[in-house]
Amino acid sequence: MVDADVLWCCEKMHDYYKKTAQGKELEDPESPIQRKQDLMDELLNLLEHREEVGVDKNLINNPDYRQGEVVYSSHAMLYAAAIKRIRDSVRFWKKNGKTGYLTFIKRQVI
Repeated sequence: MVDADVLWCCEKMHDYYKKTAQGKELEDPESPIQRKQDLMDELLNLLEHREEVGVDKNLINNPDYRQGEVVYSSHAMLYAAAIKRIRDSVRFWKKNGKTGYLTFIKRQVI
């Protein structure tokens, strides 16, 4: 996997959650490339689990947590904003090579 794969997945996931936040019913995003599909499946499963167990419920409709002046009114809106920030980080770090972002993340986790 390279940064371009992560960026592509972020774009798909951001669009999915942004449209879901607008009330649109969508199928889960898909890719014909298995590594991208695996990443999106993991993200979807993780975010679905977070929502089910209520990890982020304190951030919804909470005026202390917002995007500019807009309060996060749904999990989908919150997740779209979070994925957008990740997407921006990928764009920044990929300037350091094909795996600049992945190298940066690896250093943060280990």
